[in-house]
Amino acid sequence: MKLPSKKKIAITAFAIAALGLLTLVGILVAVGTTRRPPITISAADLAEMKTLVYKYLNERSRMMVSSAPANNPNVADAPVINPSEVSPDLAARQAEDVEKLRTMGDLGTFDSFATFARVLDIREKGDTAVLDIGATTYFRNVSRAPDGNTDIWSSAEAERLFTFTRKGNRWILTDAKLSSAGTMPPPEEPNVKPGEVGGPRVLEKPNSSQTTDHVPDEIARLDEAATLKIANRWIIVDQKTAGAMDSGRVPSQ
Repeated sequence: MKLPSKKKIAITAFAIAALGLLTLVGILVAVGTTRRPPITISAADLAEMKTLVYKYLNERSRMMVSSAPANNPNVADAPVINPSEVSPDLAARQAEDVEKLRTMGDLGTFDSFATFARVLDIREKGDTAVLDIGATTYFRNVSRAPDGNTDIWSSAEAERLFTFTRKGNRWILTDAKLSSAGTMPPPEEPNVKPGEVGGPRVLEKPNSSQTTDHVPDEIARLDEAATLKIANRWIIVDQKTAGAMDSGRVPSQ
């Protein structure tokens, strides 16, 4: 049997190496095209957007405390969203929901609230940004515990997608939808029905691009930096306090 020449062996080896290199390049190109672009909004941008999120939720949450919040010293000064800070369609939807909560009357169960909102994902396209936010609103119960502790908390959790559009040098909140209504929609959503899908208040399909178990490091760092820029005593800025409220109780100071 005639053995292949050294020249043929070299050519074959070169061909195999070239094929391997082309395969590797193809894989890298595929990864590069599917990898999401880096986040370009700043911590100041995100702080501005999250402030609007809190204002939007505050206007609803304080109705859970009192049907006449302006007369309730615990929540009268909670900053709420201004119609100029939202799109006309969302402003009309917000007014409708808030009025529905008002007509439900004072539930008489809670005397204050606080909200903890965490950014799960950020998607950008031009002058539009969509924040996937997991928000937990805590309500302090009026009744005393057997041991006299008044800091007993209930909570309502929901994942929402908030859409923002840059208008000049500021951001406008243009849309807000629940990721999923579930069998028990959050109490701040009086016009959402159990199991509702699609429409202006709930996504057609639950958002599955991100889970609360893992948030990309880039987004987590940006969210932390943005949250520290927000001054609002109706929000919670640290995970430790949120965890204590999740347990149903915060020790009296």
